[in-house]
Amino acid sequence: MTRIVHLSDVHLGSNDSHLETLACLEVSIRQKLAETGKRADLLVVTGDVFDSATMEPTAALEHFDRFHAHLVRAVGDGVPIVVLPGNHDRRELGVLGPDSRGLFFELASHAPHGVQVVDRGANSLVSRVPAPGVPACIFAFDTTYLPRGKFGAGGWLRTEDALRMTTEIAAVRDLPDDAPVIVLMHHHLIPTPVTDVGVIDVHGKPPYMQWVVGKLLPELLANADREELMMTALGAGSALSLLHTIGRAVVVLHGHKHYPNARVLSGVHLGEGDVLLASAGSAGLAESWRPSNQRTAMRLWPSFNVIDLEANGEPVVHVECTWFPHELSMLAQPHPSRPLVAVRRKGARLEVKHVPPPLAFDVRLARNVAKMVLSVEGGTRDTCNLTCIREIEPLSSCAAFTYRERVEGLPGGHVEVFEPAASRAALPHEVALHAPGRSEYRVSRAVSASRASAESMQGPGAAYESVEFVNRYGANLARLELQSEKGAALLDEAFGCLTDLNTGQRRPMPVHRQDDGSVVLEAVKCPARTLLSIYWPLP
Repeated sequence: MTRIVHLSDVHLGSNDSHLETLACLEVSIRQKLAETGKRADLLVVTGDVFDSATMEPTAALEHFDRFHAHLVRAVGDGVPIVVLPGNHDRRELGVLGPDSRGLFFELASHAPHGVQVVDRGANSLVSRVPAPGVPACIFAFDTTYLPRGKFGAGGWLRTEDALRMTTEIAAVRDLPDDAPVIVLMHHHLIPTPVTDVGVIDVHGKPPYMQWVVGKLLPELLANADREELMMTALGAGSALSLLHTIGRAVVVLHGHKHYPNARVLSGVHLGEGDVLLASAGSAGLAESWRPSNQRTAMRLWPSFNVIDLEANGEPVVHVECTWFPHELSMLAQPHPSRPLVAVRRKGARLEVKHVPPPLAFDVRLARNVAKMVLSVEGGTRDTCNLTCIREIEPLSSCAAFTYRERVEGLPGGHVEVFEPAASRAALPHEVALHAPGRSEYRVSRAVSASRASAESMQGPGAAYESVEFVNRYGANLARLELQSEKGAALLDEAFGCLTDLNTGQRRPMPVHRQDDGSVVLEAVKCPARTLLSIYWPLP
């Protein structure tokens, strides 16, 4: 069996909690490898090693030395480590130019023994990665090259570099002709779920950056405040076409978007090979799924991927993601793992094996119910208020605890809590709910009541509204019920969706209409960190 550990987006130096997160990463990798008794043959880090290219080099190298020590203790001494740059390693805060090679050049010059740092050469942005014992042709692309521009987090995947790689593959003599090709890069080749329409997160960034990204850019260039437009690697389509024509199975390992995900793209012509794209999440950040400065806000756990190239003597590619806690005090909690993709290699083709759906983990709740009622009482013609009754029932084996829920709405809105304790606060706000228990709160200016209102709040093209809540812990049943005092007709065309906030994967779900005109969305055995949403078209 050949095994690769894939990390990405560590963001060393981004906050003071990194020491604990890296210690948790070490323990989690060691435990994952111990489960099967198979050590790693290679460890790769696909970019955003540091949080900013403007970090002081001496301090940055000290951060990396600590990181490297954790990795060696996790996978064992002697395992080759390959490190690629990301946009944060080349630009200030990952987005502000000019492009800088300095920090990664320092890392390449002072890398510990056994660490290969991929730093761009004078002419080529691609290089072969020597990995004895790994039966694959491995190449690393530096996709971070942005020779022009003062703003941007994307990159460049030059066609000439991809062509050069195909020439080098044809010249390989130390591997079988059908050996797979593994391509390492930071940027993604196809859009990733949720973030493809997400707004660039400038929360906590300097005011001038918030103004440029949020106000100026969208006025100059349509959708310029959206992640996908500003963060993709230029030339991705051409590169994908070339990867198919190699005539071998290709596995692309990347990071950049902080969501672990996988896709298989089949070649359509005779002689073409299939391409598997596998993204790693952030191995160093526990981020709120929406920008938040609240310390207790729900955070998505960091993660890493493990890739196996053989199983029971068969050529395969199995990619499994493991999430781990970011605080040492949480290490005793279950570490959820999930297969992202499993394929059997048949020459240049990849035969997909269907992996099971996500299972509930960190199960604490028997029932997690939100009953919401839309009303215009005390509101305006263009907005609706919302009354929410929350019923949270932990499993009998779980002690009572405080369930924290982030409440959002339109600008100028407030949340008024009636139970468990009366309070009032501006939105967004985190409400403390009792578990077990019944809680009730009311949100003014919760949602738009018309398309005109939605477009004034969200921008041109807004045509739908929604209500949602996050099932923060695993639950035997999560239920979202929505009713409208404006009349049942408002929800005649309602539809539902579950979003796995760990991977960004969305899944359409039917809503059930009740005799009282309400619509209900239910999720049985609902995993932790699942977003339940009900949408409806605006008049």
